[in-house]
Amino acid sequence: MDKKINSIWVVGGGTAGCSVACVLKKTFPKKDIRIIEGRDIPTVGVGESTLGQINNFLQFLDIQDKDFMKECDASYKLSIRFENWKTPNSGAFHYPFGKPYFDNVIQNYNFWSYKKFIYPDTPNSDFADCMYPHMALINKNKINDSKNVFPNWNMRQHAAYHFDAEKLGKILKKKFKSLGGRILIENIAKVNQNEDGSVKNLLLDTGIQ
Repeated sequence: MDKKINSIWVVGGGTAGCSVACVLKKTFPKKDIRIIEGRDIPTVGVGESTLGQINNFLQFLDIQDKDFMKECDASYKLSIRFENWKTPNSGAFHYPFGKPYFDNVIQNYNFWSYKKFIYPDTPNSDFADCMYPHMALINKNKINDSKNVFPNWNMRQHAAYHFDAEKLGKILKKKFKSLGGRILIENIAKVNQNEDGSVKNLLLDTGIQ
């Protein structure tokens, strides 16, 4: 980032705005990072379902699952289940998080695609059960946070969450403040632009900033 930029304002105090503001403040702690939250416009919680990559975001901000799950009505999520994806009444299959287990697989014999070729009636749902050992948990609606329970599976890296996004936004707002960020409750009346389309300044109810 250009060292001449010392002040960054994030417009919007919802989940998305607070997420961006937290990452910026954590990355550039000495810069003046602010959130402008409208007085008359309610915030919106963006998204309720996540993928395993959210753990990188949470770990970067030093947020543990115990810090937000109860407060956000959250639950763990180990896969995405697709219902009737191909055609109506075609059944369902899982997209498990984590990596498939291919170790010691004999090419063209134990590889699942070969099985599908030999047995065309093999359902697509069979792939996950064959190649993802932690499907044993998913199929039983269970979870295990122990390490090295299954090959290529790490609870802290691959499990995701369902949560109330608006409530998570409030937690992120607290985190942003704890990092030294500032939140302004102001309405934006107008956005003034430079000739190249970039933002020149904002016209707030209280004046140009």
